[in-house]
Amino acid sequence: IIKSDEKFLFDLVDYILVKDSHIFYRDNLFIKLVVEGGEKHPLFNHLLDKFGISSSTNHILSLCISEKSVNYFVGQYLQNKIKLKENIKIDNFRNHISHYNFEIAKLLEIEMSKVGYVFYDFLATPEEFHSNGQKLKNFAQDNFEILFNREKLSNEISKVFEDNEVIKMTWDKIHEISWKWYEETGFHGLQNSVFGFIQNRLKNRTGITKQQILNYLEREINLLYEIKNKIKDRKSEGFEIKPEHIEYIKNESLKVERDFDFKNVLTIKDEDYFTLKTHYYILKMLYFFDKEFDVEYSKEFYLKTLKYCNIYERGEENLEYIFNKINDKEVFDKEITQNINFEEMDYSTLTDHINYAIKNKLQDTYEKIGEFIIYNKNIPGNKDFLKNYTDLLSTHNQLEFLKKCCEDQNNYLCWEAVKLMQEKNIGNHFIHQLAKDYISSEDESYFSNALDLLFYFNDLDS
Repeated sequence: IIKSDEKFLFDLVDYILVKDSHIFYRDNLFIKLVVEGGEKHPLFNHLLDKFGISSSTNHILSLCISEKSVNYFVGQYLQNKIKLKENIKIDNFRNHISHYNFEIAKLLEIEMSKVGYVFYDFLATPEEFHSNGQKLKNFAQDNFEILFNREKLSNEISKVFEDNEVIKMTWDKIHEISWKWYEETGFHGLQNSVFGFIQNRLKNRTGITKQQILNYLEREINLLYEIKNKIKDRKSEGFEIKPEHIEYIKNESLKVERDFDFKNVLTIKDEDYFTLKTHYYILKMLYFFDKEFDVEYSKEFYLKTLKYCNIYERGEENLEYIFNKINDKEVFDKEITQNINFEEMDYSTLTDHINYAIKNKLQDTYEKIGEFIIYNKNIPGNKDFLKNYTDLLSTHNQLEFLKKCCEDQNNYLCWEAVKLMQEKNIGNHFIHQLAKDYISSEDESYFSNALDLLFYFNDLDS
């Protein structure tokens, strides 16, 4: 869709920038989807014209800029149409680009100089660039390792407050401090872990004191969160994850597992809505580390979290992952059966459970699955799904179940069940009468389906 629909791409990026202005500073699938999914030049032009250059757009503009974009940029500058926000200068933008594409940054510098723009300094020579690259690499490693050193991180956080004479840190102030640091170091595109820790504590706050932030350091789990986010979102910074780092992560993750509250993960409101609770985020973190570093939690942990298997990483085959971790089909099947029959689950996890139960013919779940298909509108009601389920039943029970699916003739499920009865050549009298009744009712939603049935029975006189 993104490759073929430019407007869709623009609307998507506009929406995301409003909802999460810093999403493009994280290395994740969404960035790749946007930047690699379409042609860069039109997206650059769109963002430049609509949003200008700011802390929210600086990163994605740097990723999207091309030679064509440089020409467009110069043209907009000559017409005085470049919007520079938050005291950002064209020099800052050029420097940020250089971290991702030195050649394009140099081209921008040359072309802007031709039209009279004066940079306060020029980009480094290739030799200087190489030297700066080594400095960046060294800092990236130190920047990662500080998350494993509570005392050093605490001292650096205190230093930020003291050096800048801050009593209560605000988002604007830490942003100003960050930009000053980027300009002094040239380490564009790299997230300073100290600033990042402060920024993460500022979420949903108007301000925070030094002591409040240092209090967060007292809990090991807060450091684990930072480490997890750094590894997950910032791998491109080039730091090395050493054996001692992995050992720390494993040991601390196992401690967190021992205190995990299995009842504090989510609350099911109804089949369409659930709310996430504190331990959802802990669960997500624990599974991330397990998949990255093979932590090996207890069998009890995997079993008890099976009922949440698809809320934290959808599309990641988590049910199969947990199956392999438990490595005991009998025990796993028993837990699947227990969850289907007695536990409330989000619809995505429930669907995974049902698919597994059908595939593995867990008979003790059949009755409950039938209820879910009929009464839970989020459970797939398509013909293939119905066929997989009804194939497990006796011929008599198949017909009785498919008839129940037809209790509401204005429901999609009803007409999928009708197709299946046709295919199986069962219940012909029932579906023939259903078609006649529907035509007589003057409802129109599935009129063509009912008419097709009358053709099928050669009963056009009805």
